[in-house]
Amino acid sequence: LGLKVGGEDSPIIAIYASGVNEVTTWSQRLREHGLLVPAIRPPTVPADGCLLRVSLNTSHTAADFAALVDALR
Repeated sequence: LGLKVGGEDSPIIAIYASGVNEVTTWSQRLREHGLLVPAIRPPTVPADGCLLRVSLNTSHTAADFAALVDALR
């Protein structure tokens, strides 16, 4: 999808946004798709470090991950 991500070796994946407006829009859109993916924004992170915090666990299925990717398109 061309998104900047981090934490590939962790159950917590960061998907970086360009700013507060973008990350909050993404988080709301994901919630509308039934996915709880919090927007992390200042002051928790620097102004240029806004991100979605995707927390994966063993109860997530391949279909759950596909739904996330589809909702991010």
